Amino acid sequence: GWGVVDVNYSGSTGFGRNYRDRLKGSWGLADVCDCQSAAKFLIDSGKVDKHLIAIEGSSSSGLTALLCLCNSDIFRVAACRYAVTDLISLSKSTHRFEKGYFNYLLGSMEENFEAYNFRSPIKQVEHIHCPIIFFQGLKDNVVPSEQTFNLVNLLKKSNLIVENHTYPDEGHGFKDPKVKIDVLTKTERFFNTHLGI
Repeated sequence: GWGVVDVNYSGSTGFGRNYRDRLKGSWGLADVCDCQSAAKFLIDSGKVDKHLIAIEGSSSSGLTALLCLCNSDIFRVAACRYAVTDLISLSKSTHRFEKGYFNYLLGSMEENFEAYNFRSPIKQVEHIHCPIIFFQGLKDNVVPSEQTFNLVNLLKKSNLIVENHTYPDEGHGFKDPKVKIDVLTKTERFFNTHLGI
């Protein structure tokens, strides 16, 4: 079976305002550090096999998962659903609510352009070394499908093992139970294959 760690990384709700504000200006840093630390703790404690560590995320946590791959070799395989991959592009195209959220998480792009650039996985493709499976709804109005397509193309050019699955009638956050089952089935198959289970 699978052991699952659902990391309440910096910025998660339910732990008070101070804990939530730890992510303010630190998206792509504090959350990534927390996920890597959780995996390292489990490895060091002997509770998991260091050769069988996977990571997954969706939307903003998809960005967290991808940056974990950019900054360490702890994770051997990954799955991303409608993940944020390019903060600069997304800040120019997303709706007003998300744009305000970016200002909270990163500051204004005018004043923090380097942070937007450095914390965009698409700008760090050369640091990713493991197989990744992607899932994207083609009616996504929050994270456009181009975000996934552009990253997938760059990863393929780097000769990495990549799968990309699209769903014509899904938006941001999959709703159809059949699609949800398909995503889980394909994710498990991909993990089993590339972890050698």
